[in-house]
Amino acid sequence: MWLRSREEPSSPIKVKYGFSLVKGKANHPMEDFHVAKFVHTKGHELGLFAIYDGHLGDSVPSYLQKHLFSNIIKEEEFWSHPDKAISKAYDKTDKAILSHNPDLGRGGSTAVTAILIDGQKLWIANVGDSRQFSQKVERPNSSSSAP
Repeated sequence: MWLRSREEPSSPIKVKYGFSLVKGKANHPMEDFHVAKFVHTKGHELGLFAIYDGHLGDSVPSYLQKHLFSNIIKEEEFWSHPDKAISKAYDKTDKAILSHNPDLGRGGSTAVTAILIDGQKLWIANVGDSRQFSQKVERPNSSSSAP
């Protein structure tokens, strides 16, 4: 198992994230891939988080790890309508995977992605049975008095 947690000091809000990967007992390589990073592009900070749960091999989730976020960010509408851009990029990436089917094999993948834009807006999408949860923790105001 591997766990990582990190605060991002450059965000307007403090963001902590972590993930854990556990290889099952099956006699095949790990089929799950992830992304957990912050990048700066076009004057914005993007938190990119994903889990790709491979089925029948690791080639499709590996492909997703390398291509899905770049496909999303390259969409024309990403900065004005992230919801439309994410949907289009998921669809285009799926079509690309299907067109590479002989190279990628019979396997597939579920996916859940989260994009945090400038520490203010969070966009979450999923395909298949992958799910996401998020939590907002508010600290009590130190200047308030107890009742």
